[in-house]
Amino acid sequence: MLGSNTQWLPSDDASSNKMEASTNSKKKPMDRLSRLFQKTSTKSHADDILEQQQQQQPPPPLQPSISRHSSLYSIRSTQQQTQSSKFTSASKKGGQVLKRLTSLRSNPPWSKSSIEQLQQEMYYKQQLLDQLYAEKQLTQDNNQRLAQDLARLEQRTQDRITATAQLHTHLASLRATPDDLDSVRIKLLTLQHNIMALADRLLPHASTSPQHTSQVLAGFWLNLRPSIEPLCPLSPKLIHLLTAKFIMDVLVQNFNLNEIAGCTCSDDYAQIAIWLLDHDYQQQPVGASVPSLSSSSSSVSSSTAAAAAAAQSPQPLSDTMIFSIRLRQHITSTVLSSQQCRHDIKRQLRQTVRGHWKYLYGGLAKAYPSIYEHDTTIESDPRRHFGAHIQGLVEQAVALGFAIKGLEMDITATDIQEGTQALDTCLMDDMDGRTSGVIQFCISPPFRIFNQYEPLVKGKVLCFTE
Repeated sequence: MLGSNTQWLPSDDASSNKMEASTNSKKKPMDRLSRLFQKTSTKSHADDILEQQQQQQPPPPLQPSISRHSSLYSIRSTQQQTQSSKFTSASKKGGQVLKRLTSLRSNPPWSKSSIEQLQQEMYYKQQLLDQLYAEKQLTQDNNQRLAQDLARLEQRTQDRITATAQLHTHLASLRATPDDLDSVRIKLLTLQHNIMALADRLLPHASTSPQHTSQVLAGFWLNLRPSIEPLCPLSPKLIHLLTAKFIMDVLVQNFNLNEIAGCTCSDDYAQIAIWLLDHDYQQQPVGASVPSLSSSSSSVSSSTAAAAAAAQSPQPLSDTMIFSIRLRQHITSTVLSSQQCRHDIKRQLRQTVRGHWKYLYGGLAKAYPSIYEHDTTIESDPRRHFGAHIQGLVEQAVALGFAIKGLEMDITATDIQEGTQALDTCLMDDMDGRTSGVIQFCISPPFRIFNQYEPLVKGKVLCFTE
């Protein structure tokens, strides 16, 4: 029995579990109470904050109270105004409808005359529309055609520019020097200026006897001696101008197209050029005088006479003349390119420069005897010697002669008949500013392109005083 009673007694583990369950069941109500207490405390704290904010805010402005009677009255008045406005608008619309009906009864749109009038207006407007459409189409066609013409002209202009550039490149390759017509003109003007500067520098070194300088200058030109001797003793201005004339007459020989400095076959080329000119029947008119061989050594080339004859009636160059010019260009280019490696050509060039220098320096030393003493004893700087100044002018003229002969055109010094030829202001300027008269002395000849009347560089002359 004891054993049977003991099996109904709870064990230690079971009793401990029951105690824990009872303890947990007691704790749950306590937790709930604590949570409720926390919520109430939180709400009370939030209520306190809200009350403080309401106390801090200012009270709202007082609004006047509206009675029920006034609100009802305003509603009724609004309804009455709405009804009256509706009645007014309806009456206006009705009046407009009546007016339209009256006009339709008096002039019904479906009458025969109105229909014909409308049809006629539609016909005219359709014609106008067709005309405008035709004009629009014509304008579009014209615009398209003009656009094509413009594109064609622009292409032709571009082709012409390209062809001109190629032509200039080709002509530059045939020239003996890089000079063109503009640079040659500038160099001619510079040479004239430098000659006048040398004459100005020489004037203070004239002989103490004015008669001596005048006689020496008169002896430089056999054809002008009868005109100069009656004017002796010459005035300083006339001495200055005749000195510049003497220098230019010597240097202008370098511009003779039939004489090429440094070329041993220059005389042979002159004979060929004259022969071609004599047999050029395309360029020379029938019955014209043929220049002789002796005229090729003058300061004016053999083609000057033909240039003067053709100046008034320009015509293109003949094939024979083009061949002569091309041959001259080739010889000039060969001389310039070979002067560094060929001693014979270099020697010929030196002889040409030396010959012109000796002739100029010797003649000027006779008219101005003190320049020799100036160069040998007075002036120690060789660059300021008169001999160096004259040599610089000669070298400048020789180089300019090569540039002129290397061009694809003939540039010549125009022959002036002193004492008989009248002043032509288109070709030359008088040193005293005259516009008419007879030329007494040609200080510097005008340089002109063959077959053109207007000069490249105008000449300088002195006319007779009245």
